[in-house]
Amino acid sequence: TTPGDESWKEVKGRMYGYAFRAPETLTLVTFPNDPYDIYAISQGETPPEQNVLIGIDDLSKTDKRKKYIALPKEQYVNSWWEQFGGLTGVASIEPFTNEQGLKGYKAKYINSAGQTPNLDVFFEVPGKPNLVIHLANGILDPIIFDKIVESVSWK
Repeated sequence: TTPGDESWKEVKGRMYGYAFRAPETLTLVTFPNDPYDIYAISQGETPPEQNVLIGIDDLSKTDKRKKYIALPKEQYVNSWWEQFGGLTGVASIEPFTNEQGLKGYKAKYINSAGQTPNLDVFFEVPGKPNLVIHLANGILDPIIFDKIVESVSWK
């Protein structure tokens, strides 16, 4: 959580053209030689690797058959869970457009315990069908996460 009068800062991708706003008090870290241009949250005892906030999915590198580059990105979002052993399916996908005009999808995936504890957000990147901006919320207050999601832009 963060106080209502908290200052927010703009954070820019180091390799890709995304940007977003985050609370000044939110400690964000990056990883050396990271090809996904990730920002993770460093808080408490949980390793930042388990608190990834935002990064880029480059489908030209991760999709061996390259099928999702040409398909509507909602199909990628619908099958994204298949990459992870701890997920068993999709509970819901909600298309939306954020305040910056990016087309996105809010997805809830089902874990092996039959729960949907986290919200993942995927944004299409204008003019770059091989890129998807991916945000995940594991620990942030939903109001803070929503505000971050609405601030994501591509420059």
